[in-house]
Amino acid sequence: MGTNNLLPPLLELHGNDSASKHTYTAKARTGVASPTFTPSPALLAEGIAVLETLLDTPTALTLVTELWYSDWGDDACQGALVKASWQAVVETLLPRLRVDSSAPAVSEICASMFKRTSQPLRWPTSPANGALVQAFSADGLRWETLGLYFALIGAVLGRMKEGPESVLFVSEKWGPDRRCVMQRMLDSCLQCYRICERMGQINDLTVWHLNLATMLTTWCYGDDSYQAWRLMGDLASAVIALGYHGTAKDDSDVPFYLQQFRRRALAGAHELDKGLATFVGRPPHLSRRYVGLDPPLDLPSSVIMGTPEALAAAISRLDSNGWNTEGRVYPITRTRAVAMLIGIREEALELSLGPPNDNVKWRSRFVNPSCYHRVNNSLLTITRRALLARSASIWSSFPPHVKYTPSVWAQHSSQNVMLLLMLRLEALYTDFILHKLVMAQYPSNRNMLIETSHLILSLVLSALNQRIALAQHRIDLEWTVSRPSR
Repeated sequence: MGTNNLLPPLLELHGNDSASKHTYTAKARTGVASPTFTPSPALLAEGIAVLETLLDTPTALTLVTELWYSDWGDDACQGALVKASWQAVVETLLPRLRVDSSAPAVSEICASMFKRTSQPLRWPTSPANGALVQAFSADGLRWETLGLYFALIGAVLGRMKEGPESVLFVSEKWGPDRRCVMQRMLDSCLQCYRICERMGQINDLTVWHLNLATMLTTWCYGDDSYQAWRLMGDLASAVIALGYHGTAKDDSDVPFYLQQFRRRALAGAHELDKGLATFVGRPPHLSRRYVGLDPPLDLPSSVIMGTPEALAAAISRLDSNGWNTEGRVYPITRTRAVAMLIGIREEALELSLGPPNDNVKWRSRFVNPSCYHRVNNSLLTITRRALLARSASIWSSFPPHVKYTPSVWAQHSSQNVMLLLMLRLEALYTDFILHKLVMAQYPSNRNMLIETSHLILSLVLSALNQRIALAQHRIDLEWTVSRPSR
């Protein structure tokens, strides 16, 4: 490419790049562990099979994904980093395979991907002007990048409406409908992850890879599937192994855009974790006591991926709390709000899923002792009220453009309205958990539970009355009211 000399230099971030990248020999039970990785013939064969799957992928899937980004913007499906991975595959790997798909050529590409994946992931100082795509393509692609490509296409297909466009990706090899293709994409995505797992390699891309793979698994197998639960455990392990736990501090050596990507990835991991835990009634994998969560700034991906000058100008227009002051609604707007509320959901789950007495007694230490003189207030009631008050305080701190009201249907696109509506429903569902917990102990104290349930149902029904919402978001709305209340 003729613009290579204009691209910023690449950085090797040793601190959080690859938790298992050995630069030294280590003593193992069976002898001395080598610092280098050599793929076995079986693993090479597995990699070749993945590349053959990529080569067989219907070409129309590229068009389908391009149309998806045209409709939904760069923030769709986990954001710009995932899109950059998809672009790297479309612009470099696929053309190379289609020029020469002979066995020796595919084997050579496979070997180069193993070599590239075994090396530290390098980031440009700025992602502007295609630098991030170029960095992902330099010296051959990585298996994580290819895994994100498959996961993205599966997610795009999962979001598509049933319709005549389904014929775009029907083929004899891939099955009769988009669901079959979606399943194939998930299988290939997980194959790429298992290859990286066998190599012992994790980095920032691993977190995004597992975020998207876990979400796609819930769509294919259900939120209560063991496959999804196990992948969520892998995601939590990667977050901890990369050093994201503890108080989140932005490293001055890490480019600003990558700091924001990490915040977004961690917020997505927390939301996915608490969502699965809520659905199946199990303790979450990620704990706020160890894994800090700083909300990402309310900036769209197009700004984060822009020039440093444009980024600085956009940051200067944010308010003192990090919200945009233009009243715009982006996918990151919802992610930021969820990141601020997710701690309340986790505490509600602790009360709901933990030992009945110990959790309440432990949490009561943080409640004002002056409340204890009230005869009718048990520790559980006091704790529940404290959590509800904190939740209400956080919600009231949000700027007006983040809060759902019926009038937003006339102000925003249906996609953005749904972002606000789903945010409001998630906050109300946390309240529902807390009210249900109290009613389980005091059956007569059910008024607030009924009121919250009525509000949730009324919001969902009001959205279903919108024809465009019914067409594009019916599954999301039906899932909201069908979740089990454990």
